[in-house]
Amino acid sequence: MAVEWQLSGILARLEAQQECWSDDVLASAGAIVSVGWDGDVAVERGLMRGDDAVEPEVAEHAVADVVPSAGLPATLITDLTARRTAALQVTAAGNVPVMVAAVVHALALRAFYRFAHETCLKLSVEVASPERNMGVPEACAAVQRIADSHRAWSERLPEDPAMLWNWCPAQAQDVLAHIGALSIDAIRQKGDRVGGARLAHADALAEAIGFDMADHYVPDVPTYFGRVSSAQIVSALCEAKGTPAAPAWSRMKKAELAALAAREVAGTGWLPEVLRARDPVPDELHDAA
Repeated sequence: MAVEWQLSGILARLEAQQECWSDDVLASAGAIVSVGWDGDVAVERGLMRGDDAVEPEVAEHAVADVVPSAGLPATLITDLTARRTAALQVTAAGNVPVMVAAVVHALALRAFYRFAHETCLKLSVEVASPERNMGVPEACAAVQRIADSHRAWSERLPEDPAMLWNWCPAQAQDVLAHIGALSIDAIRQKGDRVGGARLAHADALAEAIGFDMADHYVPDVPTYFGRVSSAQIVSALCEAKGTPAAPAWSRMKKAELAALAAREVAGTGWLPEVLRARDPVPDELHDAA
């Protein structure tokens, strides 16, 4: 109870410091006297009726904490700041280095800092997390490599997000590539249309960077041959070896056939059709479209 009284006293003193009334106001204003639950007498001063009310004088010690009002209608403030935004946009667009840093700043806040998303750029990044869609993610070396890269960047970035803006200009290009890579989503989910815009763009991106899935993946039993039919395994063997199906293959159990395929396909560069590079669309088809 003593603690509550102490807190009440502190709050009362703080409230009293926020407002003070001039002698003129006190001479014409009323007051209410009341008795509190603890028996103390409380006096509320500066009360006036209707249009006679005036604003209290702000105590001198509080002036530094008050932000003066512009006195403009909210709609006008919105209009003026919209014009400033348009001018800022057109000016910023001509300063490539600064804007690359600004884009990195906005995206890095999302990619590396959990609760710090304050930026004037309406940009966001969503990490695709492809490992969530893999049956055996621990068998994918690329998952570990991108995780290692992200950890390394996290250690290089300032711990305090408030320091990120000053950090970005010197690091913008490299970290932007990493953040952009994290957001790539080329996963074909059930219901996705083959050749849809997102997947077509992923193919175009792969072509632009000289990507070859054969450099990163070799079909094996856990991730492919153990998950398809015997007929599909035989088809893969025929494609990879460039030969007709051997009679012995049809007499093998699936587990044996899958193990054989994994051995025979290794080193050939063969990939399931869904992982192969798409043929680029001819220019004449682009023109026709």
